Amino acid sequence: MDESKSWKLIERKTVYDTKFMSLHEDVIELPNGKTIDDYSVVEFHDVVIIVATDENGNLVTMREYKYAVDETMTVLPAGTIEKGEDVLVAAKRELLEETGRVAEDVTLVGVLHEYPTKAGHDVSIVRARGARLIASTAHEETEQIDSIDLMSPLEVRRAIVKQEFKTATILGGIVLAMPELFNLDGIVVEG
Repeated sequence: MDESKSWKLIERKTVYDTKFMSLHEDVIELPNGKTIDDYSVVEFHDVVIIVATDENGNLVTMREYKYAVDETMTVLPAGTIEKGEDVLVAAKRELLEETGRVAEDVTLVGVLHEYPTKAGHDVSIVRARGARLIASTAHEETEQIDSIDLMSPLEVRRAIVKQEFKTATILGGIVLAMPELFNLDGIVVEG
């Protein structure tokens, strides 16, 4: 990190704190010396999104109600990473709980940030191949999942174009985990 561009935390006051999130009001000093005394920061738990395909390459999706936008939308299996929990363990747990599926071939493909201006949590993207149905689902009381569906690669591309995936981190996760859908496979990124 370039220290000359870092903001300095002077003081933090937690104004709201629940098991789901915390809201902080920070006093910060900018690199130019200016102080801002009411910079809001939201703290969420780190989460994992699982881009899982079955043995035929079909993407495991869900139709789930999302209260904050009052809409049922197409999503991927996802959930909270418990403190100290390995990302891949969390991914396997969430895949099983939400879809009844397991996959042995799981790989962390990247970490995204939803809103780095105000929230610093990690969104880990995990690719799971060969997901197979072995059990019933075990949804939490806040999960209202209407259906669990399989989408062929062509259906996934069409759903993206038709804006059926409305969550930015899910779209980013699909791009990272399934570059073959976008003719990105084999692109070498130097760094």
